Amino acid sequence: MNNLKKITASALALVLSLGLVACNTKPGTNGGSTDKPATSEGKTEGTAGKKLLVWGPAEDQAEASGNWLKKQAEEFNKEKGYDVKFEFGTVAEPDAKTEVLKDVSAAADVYLFANDQTRELVEGQALARLGGNFEEYVKTTNGDNYVSSVTVDDAVYAFPFTSNTWFMYYDKSVFSEEDVKSLDTMLEKGRVEFPLQNSWYIQAFFLANGGTMFGDSTDNEAGIDFGGEKGYEVAHYLVDLVANKNFFVTDQNGFGIGGLGKDIDAFFSGSWDANNVKEKLGDNMGAAQLPTAKINGQDKQLISFAGTKAVGVNPNSKDQALAMEFAQWLARPEAQKAHFEARNVIPAHKDLLEDPTIQASEVAVAEMNTMLNTSFLQPFVAGMSQWWDPAANFGTQLASGEIKHDNVEKYVDEFNKQINSSVLD
Repeated sequence: MNNLKKITASALALVLSLGLVACNTKPGTNGGSTDKPATSEGKTEGTAGKKLLVWGPAEDQAEASGNWLKKQAEEFNKEKGYDVKFEFGTVAEPDAKTEVLKDVSAAADVYLFANDQTRELVEGQALARLGGNFEEYVKTTNGDNYVSSVTVDDAVYAFPFTSNTWFMYYDKSVFSEEDVKSLDTMLEKGRVEFPLQNSWYIQAFFLANGGTMFGDSTDNEAGIDFGGEKGYEVAHYLVDLVANKNFFVTDQNGFGIGGLGKDIDAFFSGSWDANNVKEKLGDNMGAAQLPTAKINGQDKQLISFAGTKAVGVNPNSKDQALAMEFAQWLARPEAQKAHFEARNVIPAHKDLLEDPTIQASEVAVAEMNTMLNTSFLQPFVAGMSQWWDPAANFGTQLASGEIKHDNVEKYVDEFNKQINSSVLD
């Protein structure tokens, strides 16, 4: 696949199908709950003395990276003529579900979260359903995949503001643009580190070889099919991969981002690590969509999980209408561009994708190409809860050398059984 330098008009058309579009709509009021959707009719009146507690990651509240959340709150008050008192708490998007569900009534009014938590947050009465212009905003400014990422049983529950996936960083002084199309070619020329023990990454090899996860990602009863010959072929490939002297496993024998430019030449992560990688590689920093892997003698495209990060509103908020208005504010185009400039958080608005600043970013293009060409919408059906621990354990067994060519079938069969336990039951 082509490693695009620039997202062209034709590529943008494909982007729109994945939901990376947005437009302006009038923010509004009228509260809601998980049962009664919140709608948008106009500005919130009488904001003096009102408070909003907002939770987001530390990086969005650090002065060193622009304190994005605080600045957005200040602009919200200034541009709307409001007098809202904002308080901020530090909760990373992947941890939002755990922290919110500890005590929903005491949790933030507005919080950022990873979309794979949507169903459990809804079931925990921790996300307000969107209605009216709020729902329309999400549906008209995002394509099907992005809308689906925050939809449960045909109801929309949050405002997506960025994609959430991973791709490959590499040292341009070691690999050419042609080299990085193939993992096996890269291993002939340099050293590659991969988080094989991380269950958000290891599925890349199984999906590449024809494995499936809940059908199109939404059919819980379909389960995960990583077994049989296609699963054995992947495991044999991974046994050889681990044995390769130029392959390193993160948290096993790897070096992490700190090893780039010295101990390793390629590393798999996402846009959140762009600044750290840039510090290590400087002008030699390259970024690209996922490469292929030669599984059973054939080049197979590695496939990452794709999802979103979104802004949600607590239905227990005392000022839910105001909270909903601010949540939408954080997903508006101006906020997305500021987020990109502060922390390389890839924006979704179609006009921003045409912005020269965005197109000039190799990281932005790599993430967009990954979303377009080498990703699969991460399932958040109930059965997905059985995936994470067995997948991480399988990766650990590979990395430690416990899984060998002569016992591949035994381990793959057991792995496939474990990740389907909820369906089998």
